Amino acid sequence: MSLSSASPEVILETIKSMQISRTITYWQMSSIAFLIYDIIIMLPKEVSDFYFCTIDEILNVHETKKVEYIWKHAWTFLKMMYLFARYYGPLYIIQVFVVYNIIGLPIKVQFCQRWFWAKILLGEILFTTVINIILIMRLNAMYGKKLKVLVFLVFLVIVEFVLELYCSLVSAKKAYETTFTAPLGLPWPGCFARPNVMFTLTAWSVLSTLISVPE
Repeated sequence: MSLSSASPEVILETIKSMQISRTITYWQMSSIAFLIYDIIIMLPKEVSDFYFCTIDEILNVHETKKVEYIWKHAWTFLKMMYLFARYYGPLYIIQVFVVYNIIGLPIKVQFCQRWFWAKILLGEILFTTVINIILIMRLNAMYGKKLKVLVFLVFLVIVEFVLELYCSLVSAKKAYETTFTAPLGLPWPGCFARPNVMFTLTAWSVLSTLISVPE
């Protein structure tokens, strides 16, 4: 199929898809840079001398006493939750960025299928659940540790978790069943799902023709 035989709609959709892919890459790079910058400038406070305080003082958003987080402090559930929320996000975005930008390397469909499952379950599900638990602890402390407030917050988080888990499992299953990789020669990086076979083949032909045109 030559470039002249491709419809304008196909060419426009192909270019639009590549532009969206590039925009996503820019957003990922910006997120990684911002998170790493924030970690670097806040690291001195995390490793400085610890002002010993109770968990209530850490969680109470109205507490005026300066609290410094420290790696040397005794390992507690709160500390593990904080460190996970602090450092897991950048690591997760980095691995997503790497997979989304693999170009010129052979990628097997089986790898992409497993990666889609891991991305959804270890990303959206795991990370948001930890953040929700921290949010419950902070709000519970802010409202004076009232039992009714705690029960209400736990109920909301459970409902949100069930709905998110269901939607994520459906999405992961759909991605697993429709996983495909870019045809050889197509300058699209990473793994894909929900393919339109006719569109993919046409886009491959169009882009191959565009690439082969001398400047």
